Amino acid sequence: RVYDPAPFPEQRESLGRWLGPAHNIGQDLCYYILKSNGQVIARTSVRALTEDELNDPADKLHHDEFDKSITEAIGSFDPDLIQGIPIDEPKEPLLEPPISPLEPAQHTTYGPDTLINASIILPRGDRSELGKVVRRKRNNEGLLIGRKH
Repeated sequence: RVYDPAPFPEQRESLGRWLGPAHNIGQDLCYYILKSNGQVIARTSVRALTEDELNDPADKLHHDEFDKSITEAIGSFDPDLIQGIPIDEPKEPLLEPPISPLEPAQHTTYGPDTLINASIILPRGDRSELGKVVRRKRNNEGLLIGRKH
Protein backbone atom coordinates (compact mmCIF):
# COMPACT_ATOMS: atom_id res chain seq x y z
CA ARG A 1 0.00 0.00 0.00
CA VAL A 2 1.09 3.53 -0.75
CA TYR A 3 0.38 6.62 1.32
CA ASP A 4 -0.82 9.42 -0.96
CA PRO A 5 -1.32 13.03 0.03
CA ALA A 6 -5.04 13.53 0.68
CA PRO A 7 -7.04 16.02 2.72
CA PHE A 8 -8.65 14.76 5.91
CA PRO A 9 -10.87 12.64 6.20
CA GLU A 10 -10.21 10.94 2.85
CA GLN A 11 -8.34 7.64 2.80
CA ARG A 12 -4.63 8.17 2.30
CA GLU A 13 -3.68 4.59 1.46
CA SER A 14 -4.00 3.24 -2.04
CA LEU A 15 -3.03 -0.04 -3.62
CA GLY A 16 0.15 -0.05 -5.72
CA ARG A 17 2.70 -2.54 -7.01
CA TRP A 18 6.24 -2.21 -5.65
CA LEU A 19 8.73 -2.06 -8.55
CA GLY A 20 11.99 -1.56 -6.68
CA PRO A 21 14.23 1.11 -5.18
CA ALA A 22 14.21 4.57 -6.75
CA HIS A 23 17.92 5.37 -6.82
CA ASN A 24 18.87 9.07 -6.87
CA ILE A 25 15.29 10.16 -6.15
CA GLY A 26 14.21 11.53 -2.79
CA GLN A 27 15.52 9.99 0.39
CA ASP A 28 17.40 6.72 0.90
CA LEU A 29 14.30 4.56 1.25
CA CYS A 30 12.42 5.74 -1.82
CA TYR A 31 10.70 3.21 -4.09
CA TYR A 32 9.07 3.09 -7.52
CA ILE A 33 5.37 2.17 -7.30
CA LEU A 34 3.05 1.25 -10.17
CA LYS A 35 -0.40 2.79 -9.73
CA SER A 36 -3.59 1.24 -11.08
CA ASN A 37 -3.64 3.70 -14.02
CA GLY A 38 -0.19 2.51 -15.17
CA GLN A 39 1.64 5.58 -13.85
CA VAL A 40 4.94 5.00 -12.03
CA ILE A 41 5.52 7.18 -8.98
CA ALA A 42 8.31 7.42 -6.40
CA ARG A 43 7.27 7.20 -2.74
CA THR A 44 8.96 6.76 0.63
CA SER A 45 5.81 5.88 2.59
CA VAL A 46 4.94 2.34 1.53
CA ARG A 47 4.04 -0.86 3.34
CA ALA A 48 3.45 -4.49 2.48
CA LEU A 49 -0.01 -6.00 2.65
CA THR A 50 -0.76 -7.86 5.87
CA GLU A 51 -1.73 -11.54 5.94
CA ASP A 52 -5.33 -10.50 6.72
CA GLU A 53 -5.39 -8.19 3.69
CA LEU A 54 -3.99 -10.94 1.47
CA ASN A 55 -6.59 -13.48 2.61
CA ASP A 56 -9.70 -11.30 2.95
CA PRO A 57 -12.19 -12.01 0.09
CA ALA A 58 -13.15 -8.33 -0.24
CA ASP A 59 -9.49 -7.32 -0.47
CA LYS A 60 -8.82 -10.12 -2.99
CA LEU A 61 -11.57 -8.68 -5.18
CA HIS A 62 -9.92 -5.25 -4.86
CA HIS A 63 -6.54 -6.79 -5.84
CA ASP A 64 -8.11 -8.45 -8.89
CA GLU A 65 -9.65 -5.11 -9.94
CA PHE A 66 -6.23 -3.49 -9.49
CA ASP A 67 -4.58 -6.14 -11.70
CA LYS A 68 -7.29 -5.72 -14.34
CA SER A 69 -6.87 -1.93 -14.41
CA ILE A 70 -3.09 -2.31 -14.81
CA THR A 71 -3.62 -4.74 -17.70
CA GLU A 72 -6.00 -2.26 -19.34
CA ALA A 73 -3.53 0.60 -18.85
CA ILE A 74 -0.24 -1.02 -19.91
CA GLY A 75 -1.12 -4.44 -21.36
CA SER A 76 -0.66 -7.96 -20.14
CA PHE A 77 2.55 -9.43 -18.73
CA ASP A 78 4.84 -11.06 -21.30
CA PRO A 79 7.17 -13.56 -19.59
CA ASP A 80 9.25 -13.89 -22.79
CA LEU A 81 10.63 -10.41 -22.13
CA ILE A 82 12.42 -11.57 -18.97
CA GLN A 83 13.41 -15.14 -19.86
CA GLY A 84 17.08 -14.24 -20.29
CA ILE A 85 18.92 -13.75 -17.02
CA PRO A 86 20.93 -10.53 -17.26
CA ILE A 87 24.55 -10.71 -16.23
CA ASP A 88 25.39 -7.65 -14.18
CA GLU A 89 29.03 -8.57 -13.64
CA PRO A 90 31.59 -7.00 -15.98
CA LYS A 91 33.56 -9.39 -18.20
CA GLU A 92 36.84 -7.74 -17.25
CA PRO A 93 37.84 -6.58 -13.75
CA LEU A 94 37.41 -2.83 -13.28
CA LEU A 95 40.31 -2.55 -10.88
CA GLU A 96 43.20 -4.91 -10.38
CA PRO A 97 43.97 -5.21 -6.68
CA PRO A 98 47.58 -4.95 -5.66
CA ILE A 99 48.95 -8.45 -5.03
CA SER A 100 51.31 -8.78 -2.14
CA PRO A 101 54.19 -11.21 -2.80
CA LEU A 102 53.53 -12.70 0.63
CA GLU A 103 49.77 -13.20 0.14
CA PRO A 104 48.27 -15.13 -2.76
CA ALA A 105 45.28 -13.47 -4.42
CA GLN A 106 41.97 -14.72 -2.97
CA HIS A 107 39.74 -13.56 -5.82
CA THR A 108 39.43 -10.89 -8.48
CA THR A 109 37.70 -7.68 -7.40
CA TYR A 110 35.13 -6.30 -9.83
CA GLY A 111 34.92 -2.70 -8.71
CA PRO A 112 33.01 -1.13 -5.84
CA ASP A 113 29.77 -2.76 -4.78
CA THR A 114 27.16 -0.02 -4.50
CA LEU A 115 24.85 -2.24 -2.43
CA ILE A 116 27.18 -2.35 0.59
CA ASN A 117 25.81 -0.18 3.43
CA ALA A 118 22.46 0.20 1.62
CA SER A 119 19.42 0.45 3.88
CA ILE A 120 16.68 -2.02 3.03
CA ILE A 121 13.22 -2.90 4.30
CA LEU A 122 12.66 -6.59 4.92
CA PRO A 123 9.21 -8.13 5.39
CA ARG A 124 8.83 -9.95 8.70
CA GLY A 125 5.39 -11.41 9.33
CA ASP A 126 2.83 -8.62 9.13
CA ARG A 127 5.36 -5.81 9.53
CA SER A 128 8.60 -4.60 7.98
CA GLU A 129 12.01 -4.14 9.57
CA LEU A 130 14.91 -1.95 8.56
CA GLY A 131 18.12 -3.75 7.61
CA LYS A 132 21.57 -2.92 6.24
CA VAL A 133 23.61 -4.73 3.57
CA VAL A 134 26.99 -5.63 5.07
CA ARG A 135 28.45 -7.87 2.33
CA ARG A 136 27.63 -9.98 -0.71
CA LYS A 137 28.29 -13.68 -0.98
CA ARG A 138 30.94 -15.00 -3.38
CA ASN A 139 31.36 -18.43 -4.94
CA ASN A 140 34.57 -20.53 -4.89
CA GLU A 141 36.00 -18.55 -7.84
CA GLY A 142 35.44 -15.25 -6.00
CA LEU A 143 32.56 -14.12 -8.22
CA LEU A 144 29.53 -12.45 -6.66
CA ILE A 145 26.47 -14.65 -6.17
CA GLY A 146 23.09 -13.18 -7.08
CA ARG A 147 22.26 -10.11 -9.09
CA LYS A 148 20.85 -6.64 -8.65
CA HIS A 149 17.17 -6.08 -9.42
